Amino acid sequence: MERANRMICGYCSKEQAYNGSNPCVSCGSDMTQSKSSSHWEGGQGCRNKVKMSRNDRQKYVNSEKKTVSMKNERVGVKGKNNIDQKSGTLHS
Repeated sequence: MERANRMICGYCSKEQAYNGSNPCVSCGSDMTQSKSSSHWEGGQGCRNKVKMSRNDRQKYVNSEKKTVSMKNERVGVKGKNNIDQKSGTLHS
């Protein structure tokens, strides 16, 4: 199996000989990214939820996929008003 020995920089689009340990000769950026195993990606302050495991509890924190309780719609003063509106009577 033969591997490629040239790579194009993703920042400045310069083609150059590939060496994973050296930065780009033109712009100085890293040619490769290291893979992170934690849910914080490189200390950037955001989580990469695509790479996270589905069993990781941090993946679904503040997610729209969570179940929202509707108990306050059917219990208490608001619930009583909803029942009264359905039946057509209104109590104060």
